Amino acid sequence: MTPHQSRRSRTSPAGAVDLSFFASERPVGLLLSNLAAIYEQAFLQGLISDPTLASITSAEHAILRCLAQGSATATEIARTLGLSKQAIGKTVAALERRGYVTRSSSAIDERAQLVSMSEEGRRLARRSIRVAKSLDARTRKVLGARDFASLKALLLRTLDAGGVAIK
Repeated sequence: MTPHQSRRSRTSPAGAVDLSFFASERPVGLLLSNLAAIYEQAFLQGLISDPTLASITSAEHAILRCLAQGSATATEIARTLGLSKQAIGKTVAALERRGYVTRSSSAIDERAQLVSMSEEGRRLARRSIRVAKSLDARTRKVLGARDFASLKALLLRTLDAGGVAIK
């Protein structure tokens, strides 16, 4: 083997896996994953198209959605999102620096910090609703009203069934 040759042969070695399945069969999970990534990018771009709002990540937006019903501790947010308390703490700190949330001591447990959406956070939340409605309208226009309603119903049915777990 010369120094310029890779240990991997360009020809398929014995036991190689033919990945053409993903291109030919287009599994639903991969399609959903691709669509989710495209949607998330469009959603976040729609949020930051307002020059008065600072950029936001999907993790930060998830925390703001948790706070839509009211204040919560980092532990409660972590439990809801299935993330570590440390990850939530760092993300909340970033949101606080940009003015989207505030922290205060809990009246029930002085050790706990309650995280609340600030007025700027509520402004961002209102913007996110407008962006989500706009993306839904664009999708409805592409699919037509009937297929859009069917897609939404199928996605909700799948989510209600617990999604698809690998067993």
